[in-house]
Amino acid sequence: MFRYEIYLPLNFNDGSPVPQVIFTAVKKELVARFHGLTILPNAGGWWRMGDKIYVDDIIIYRVTCARDEDMFFRQFKRRLTEIFKQEEIWVERLETRLI
Repeated sequence: MFRYEIYLPLNFNDGSPVPQVIFTAVKKELVARFHGLTILPNAGGWWRMGDKIYVDDIIIYRVTCARDEDMFFRQFKRRLTEIFKQEEIWVERLETRLI
């Protein structure tokens, strides 16, 4: 099993909120393809670029699937980076097993 976690910012880099319609579209696309999704709300992220520390309010979308979907998520990440107007969108892949 593979788990993919997508860390999405709640605000654009200028501080304005990302419209809810964008989150809804992302959710619908993932559910249509993978038949399910877990959302981890109210997360926070801190990261450094050069000498500056950035703080983000984020939401995590988690998808679990039976096979490797790296190709899809690499392409999806590129689209999300443009949609959310980010330099980077963090996507993690974890190999898991059910017990």
